[in-house]
Amino acid sequence: MVLFYLIGNSTKWRLVLQIAIVLVFIVNGIVKTQDNLPGEGDIYSTFKVDLNRDGKSEKIVVKVYGVDKENYSWYGQLLVFDSSGKTLWAGPKNSNALEPMVFGSWDYGYSLPEIVGDVDGDGSVEIIATSPVSDVRFTPFTFLRWNGKKFSVVYKVATLVETPAASGRYPWGNKEGYIGRWISEFKSLNKDGTCLVSITEFTSNSACKQGEAIVSGNSKGFHIVKWVKKLK
Repeated sequence: MVLFYLIGNSTKWRLVLQIAIVLVFIVNGIVKTQDNLPGEGDIYSTFKVDLNRDGKSEKIVVKVYGVDKENYSWYGQLLVFDSSGKTLWAGPKNSNALEPMVFGSWDYGYSLPEIVGDVDGDGSVEIIATSPVSDVRFTPFTFLRWNGKKFSVVYKVATLVETPAASGRYPWGNKEGYIGRWISEFKSLNKDGTCLVSITEFTSNSACKQGEAIVSGNSKGFHIVKWVKKLK
């Protein structure tokens, strides 16, 4: 572990220090991806879920293409297969990282599905995925929904920032910045439809806290059911 020491109590310098620490974590994550660069045609992510409520699980995968070893980057196509292995739907395959259904990892960030399932209780299957971000700010997500034939975009890029403050509610929105409390990662989806998430808080005095909580979702966003690890 690298320890940082700062002499004095300048808010400006403490803020710079905190941002530098977070950037170190981001860089470390990118380096880890580079060390494990997938190959062309590899299946990077796999999820099994009953999309059509017929008692049979479909398979949702991210298939790797466009691997660039020199720049340590790759793209991923979203594919859906039925229980017999037949392709039900194929997402776009291009080199536009801003396309909400194109996944992958690049030098400025990554975009990958985090959870797949009915996360808002509407009976449909959704995908929550990260969106590329190259700086320190509220975590952006892409939100997709299966309409019976294909995945469609509900939110191309949206954040989940606690609003009002200290309410335990995280509505879908487009807030920008880094001062506040927000959902920074969807770690898993539980059988009852709740999610285990990471919560990050960054305050004006440059204090950064992280915790984990169980949240329940609806059409407007998420709210905390209980804390698993308090912010610290």
